[in-house]
Amino acid sequence: MIKKLFSVVLLMAGSLYAQTSTIEGVIVDQDKAPLEMISVVLLEPKDSSLVYFGLTNTKGYFKILNIKHGTYIFQSSSMGYQTLSFPITVNNTGSDPNVENLVMPLQSNVLGEIIIRGERIPIVINRDTVSYDAMAFNVGADETAEDLLRRLPGIEVDPDGNITAQGEQVRKVLVDGKEFFGGNVQIATRNLPADAISRVKVYDRRSEDAMFTGVEDGQRDKTIDLELKEDRKKGYFGDLEATIGSDDRYRLKGGVHAFTSTSRLSFLGNTNNLNQLGFEYNDLSSMQGASTGGRGGRGVSISTSGAPPMEWDGPRTGVFSSLSSGVNFNYDPSKKVRFNANYFLAYTDHRLIDTSSAREFNNNTGVVVDAFERNTQRNLKLRHQAFAEYRWDPDTNNRVEITVNASLEDINQRHQFLFRREVSSDFILQNGNRSLQRVRDELDLTGKINYIHKFKKTGRNIQLVNNFGRFTQDGSDPYRSVFNFPQQEVFNEVIDQLRLDEYRNEFSITRLSFNEPLTKKQRLSFSVENELRARTQLTNVEDRLLGNSRIDSLSPDFRFNLMENSASASYIYAFRDENEIRFSLKASNFVQNALDERSGISVPELNKTYFLPGIFWNRQNRGFGRTLAGAYREVNLPTLGQWLVNPDLRDPLFIVEGNPNLQPEIANSSYFNYFRYNQFTQSNVSVNFNFTLTENPIVNAQFIGDNFERIMQPVNVNDLQYSASAGTNYRFPVRKLKVFIRTGARAGYAFVNVPINGETNLQENTNLTTNFSINNFAKGKWEYTIRGIWNMNWANFSANPDINQYFTSQNYIGTLIYKPTDRIIIRTEMDYMLFSQEDFGDQVAIPRWNASLSYSVNKSGDLITRITAFDILGRNIGLQRFANANFVRQTETNLLTQYFLFSVIYKFRKQ
Repeated sequence: MIKKLFSVVLLMAGSLYAQTSTIEGVIVDQDKAPLEMISVVLLEPKDSSLVYFGLTNTKGYFKILNIKHGTYIFQSSSMGYQTLSFPITVNNTGSDPNVENLVMPLQSNVLGEIIIRGERIPIVINRDTVSYDAMAFNVGADETAEDLLRRLPGIEVDPDGNITAQGEQVRKVLVDGKEFFGGNVQIATRNLPADAISRVKVYDRRSEDAMFTGVEDGQRDKTIDLELKEDRKKGYFGDLEATIGSDDRYRLKGGVHAFTSTSRLSFLGNTNNLNQLGFEYNDLSSMQGASTGGRGGRGVSISTSGAPPMEWDGPRTGVFSSLSSGVNFNYDPSKKVRFNANYFLAYTDHRLIDTSSAREFNNNTGVVVDAFERNTQRNLKLRHQAFAEYRWDPDTNNRVEITVNASLEDINQRHQFLFRREVSSDFILQNGNRSLQRVRDELDLTGKINYIHKFKKTGRNIQLVNNFGRFTQDGSDPYRSVFNFPQQEVFNEVIDQLRLDEYRNEFSITRLSFNEPLTKKQRLSFSVENELRARTQLTNVEDRLLGNSRIDSLSPDFRFNLMENSASASYIYAFRDENEIRFSLKASNFVQNALDERSGISVPELNKTYFLPGIFWNRQNRGFGRTLAGAYREVNLPTLGQWLVNPDLRDPLFIVEGNPNLQPEIANSSYFNYFRYNQFTQSNVSVNFNFTLTENPIVNAQFIGDNFERIMQPVNVNDLQYSASAGTNYRFPVRKLKVFIRTGARAGYAFVNVPINGETNLQENTNLTTNFSINNFAKGKWEYTIRGIWNMNWANFSANPDINQYFTSQNYIGTLIYKPTDRIIIRTEMDYMLFSQEDFGDQVAIPRWNASLSYSVNKSGDLITRITAFDILGRNIGLQRFANANFVRQTETNLLTQYFLFSVIYKFRKQ
């Protein structure tokens, strides 16, 4: 099937290549000096939409290949120069003589000329900023800003909505230069209509502090700024959608945006039972109610942070309905004052059924056990989240900034487990059932106060920052477990308990820093910092079989206090603009103590000073690109949960307990990142490498009993822990086929001692992922993308080489968009996943096919209908595979399956 799909794409590309020619030329200024990075485009005469694009090189030379024969508007433009624009004809004679030698005069009144002629400049490049005229790129009436971005040269958007521009991931999206829901990428691109956008700017944005002080701090984010059309900057505009479908599926969503010269107000709302959260998954993923809690910690890798588990996740698991809404408000009454705030409300009702099969090994007995488990759960979550920021610049030398975050979350989860462990079908070790309810009330408050003062001397400034916060969690967990042991004298065991938790975490971090320039190329930076943390956990575990009496051995009253005082100094040398090296040295003194007041067990007091050096290099490559490298040393303290000695029995077959004798681990890390975007060929390459060597690492040792009950406890090991990763990506055009090809690979390696039953177990995890994609860049009526992802994983265990693991997965994705007219859009996507056989039984194949048809009822595109078919083949399932020190496991989960939808979308605006 995949071969046939590739063949179809190549045939399509070949047909597009027929009857084409090439144009080339040289562009110089009035003094005959060659002009570099001048955008050269060919426009469709009827609507000025972009058809072909190119850039001049250092010699002013440009070349555009494979142009279909016909008449176009030739246009060359750049900031500071007058735009050249005239019609040309491309035919068999080759390059039009009118474009072979061009002179671009300096700008006089370009803006006036553009208005008079009514012509568009699709792309303008000014140093590190690329500006696109959105009106030059055809988009459908029902398409969003994300769809528009997919059409812009140099910008890529993956299926999850992650954006790459000039080879670098976009971290922030602004609207008219202002934050929109905190600069969130997907909220802006997936909720703003494409036809509301006038221009798209892409650039590297410095941090707010660096822009105010003029002193580089090494922080730069690839940023997209969506500029709205003039008629959307006054009054209001928005859209409403109503969707109904088979199996009682529904979706209601909408957005309203009201902008003035000083304020902006936006409202977004969404309710559905289509497994859609409505907002970016990364920000609100906790709303989904994943099954981690129900496993009593079993979902956490037991191989430590340095040895990642080997696993593949299918699509989002379970079936859930959701209600979400958000409000964003910006107010800028003057250049001195800025205020923005947003609020989210999200509710989810998540139902999950997963069935797991595993093979478990006991290195003491050599016995191999087959384990089976069925987990049925329902998770209800209600979350409120608010953010506010106020910034005041009383004058050009002072700034005050106050930021506040708050979230309130109510969680109610119910789990029901059925399990069985057997050596063979007639030799059952264990069977039984467990029920667990988790009820949580969480309140999280954080804030920041930031003051900056600039002195008269350029580059000299002082900054005082305080970050503070308080997190509270109150929990109630009733749980009951019934175990049967057919091979033992004690055949039955029942646990029926209630766990009540009160957790508090407070912190305050205050930092005072000073920057002093020595010369134009050199400067010093000094800072002192004080960090205070206080954590408490009060737990009462009651035995409901004994009249709700408290079990003191399971009920800690734990108090933890930490104070860190540090001082650091940095020397920065700038070779030239945006090319600097930084040497730093930090001295940190840690004072901590912890005590369980009920048991009297205390954590050994720590009062120790560490010296932490670092070296960092930041270089801006020619054009678009950057090289980053560095090496540094840091201290990782144990967490509160790792110190708690009292065991957690919510899953009696997987017991988690702490270790009061844990010591900090020391991590020595280095990295190298290189990326370069070639604006002339529209190709990009990236290379990255990371390495960490950890001294005195904290790992999660396992103790496995004869009945395969497991106890996990963190310990320090003497062996060094290694982890490394490397990756590369290369994207390039194939002009003859009018496609972009991207290929890449990423590898990871981790080596760590994870003791089992007190014995050394050297664990090596290796993974390799390769990918290949092809998509067309001449996006007219047809758009297509084909992707392939291949994943291989190895896990080796010195304690028992017989259980070494190797397994693979493959994923093929094909997307096709066809626009037969300006009012019809047809979309279809095929996703095919293939999991290898290995120790998991049969090979598993999961095909998913979705399709939709959109139609604009009127020419203005204000009324749109859409038909959607999801999982046409009815084969959608969720699959996860996991391997660790003594087991391999496969879990299948329920997912939404085949349904059909009919949608009506109405777009409105008023000035």
